[in-house]
Amino acid sequence: MLSATEKINLEILALQAELATREGNFETEAGMCLRFVRQVYQATFGEAAWPVPRGSDAKDALEWFSKHGALLGKQNLGSIGCLYFWLGAGHGKHGHVAIRIPGNRLAENSSLHVGKGDTDARGVREMTRRNRPTHVVRFLPRP
Repeated sequence: MLSATEKINLEILALQAELATREGNFETEAGMCLRFVRQVYQATFGEAAWPVPRGSDAKDALEWFSKHGALLGKQNLGSIGCLYFWLGAGHGKHGHVAIRIPGNRLAENSSLHVGKGDTDARGVREMTRRNRPTHVVRFLPRP
């Protein structure tokens, strides 16, 4: 059970993630999903908030969170502010990670958002049955 403070912090994280898809100094290069997520966490909670070592990919990050007890059950879709991971077929050898935001949507850095003449990979997309995550993590840094 989450405390009121934890719920508020997850909501703040989700709002920062959505804002980061439109403006600010957040990673825009496609294929840098974990860097984007790290930058959102640091903008929300401070530089020391992100525990996963730099140079990691989504697969490494999921392993780190699994070892530290932040992984939710496979059927648990968590709440806004949770990290959604995709590993396996169709997600490359490094996997993919996004942040769940209000309205059953995802804030992310993904090549899905790159269009003709636009190289900014940040964006928001709807969650559907087809793009359900393979893993869900709830992580809040300790004060």
